[in-house]
Amino acid sequence: MYDEEYIEKLEESIININIVLGVATDKALNDNINETQGLLSILSKVTNDLVNEIYNR
Repeated sequence: MYDEEYIEKLEESIININIVLGVATDKALNDNINETQGLLSILSKVTNDLVNEIYNR
């Protein structure tokens, strides 16, 4: 089973992903294309890192 520290790290990562996704959505709705692309790039890297961590565990 997963330890408490690992679960807390996953929770923190998911919360951060949700925050970035919300900001990216707001930027996209306001036609801020460059900022949206940058945020989506960050989101892609963070989610990719998280998925890799989960699968490598």
